[in-house]
Order: sequence, then structure tokens, then C-alpha cells
Amino acid sequence: VGEPIMRLTLARLAVGLLEGGCDPAEACTRSVALLEDRLAARCGLILVDRMGRIGSALTTESMPIAYMHTGLDVPTTS
Repeated sequence: VGEPIMRLTLARLAVGLLEGGCDPAEACTRSVALLEDRLAARCGLILVDRMGRIGSALTTESMPIAYMHTGLDVPTTS
């Protein structure tokens, strides 16, 4: 999966979507969908923007996600 991620430059794509006004969740969803459509590859992506908003998306069967920040007593998991 690493090679298709590099070929599409997935991180650059996701950051470009953030710069274009997408929130992190939408940027992740659109990025992993594009990877699957263009290169038939499945992956997951976690993204944090400069305001600390967190987004994630996956096209795999599962991917553990956890994060912690100020104001949370326990980590958020999915």
C-alpha cells in the first residue's frame, strides 16, 4: 500500500484540501477515496489541522485510531 500512497502523494493531496477549505474529516475521506479510485489501493488516513481538529477515514476493513488532547480525560478511540 505504501507505493500507491507515495505515487498519489496522499499527504500533499490531503493538505491541499485543507488549504482549499475542507475540514480534516472531509479531506481524509476525499483523499482515501481518490487513492482507491485512481490506483485501486486501500488505506487509512489520520489528519490534524493547525487548529487541532482531527479527521480520519479508511477504505480498509479496519484501522485502529486513538488520540488524546487537552480537555479529554481518556483517549478517544475508534
